[in-house]
Amino acid sequence: MGLDITAYKNLQSFPGQYDEETDEVVNLNTGETVNWNNYFKPCINHHYAERAKDVNESLFYTFEDSIGFRAGSYIGYNYWREQLAKLAGYLASESECDSSHPYSTSAWKADSGAFWELISFSDCEGVIGTEVSKKLYQDFMDFEEHAKQVDDRFYELYVEWKTAFEYACVNGAVSFH
Repeated sequence: MGLDITAYKNLQSFPGQYDEETDEVVNLNTGETVNWNNYFKPCINHHYAERAKDVNESLFYTFEDSIGFRAGSYIGYNYWREQLAKLAGYLASESECDSSHPYSTSAWKADSGAFWELISFSDCEGVIGTEVSKKLYQDFMDFEEHAKQVDDRFYELYVEWKTAFEYACVNGAVSFH
């Protein structure tokens, strides 16, 4: 198990009804069937709902384009997120109970900062909408030269995340699943 990411570009909402037998959705406006790989049904993580204010979980969405990638195992993603928090300048927490994620812990305790909306987000499920994606994409642009200096694997994932948020900047969303 691990964290998978899908980013969507140019979401268009529609009211739909899911059919379990066919794994398809019927667009209630048009009566047309929408195949499973052509729609997005957001699952908002209610602990972080403010990061998806521009997405409605009661609607289905079609999209212009999507990309996906594996962010890693949960342990691997948390290690990468720890490196991102250090890169962003969060100070290491000095508490013994925070010793495995000292930089992320500082971000979790903050209420803003570079990459804060990503570092202080669920590591398993949820959606980040367009407006927050625009801020995060800018963070990725601002720190890119520094990210190249960390290591190759970190930077590979950095580019994947940057691209995901770039997609989501165009009336889109990033889905954690």
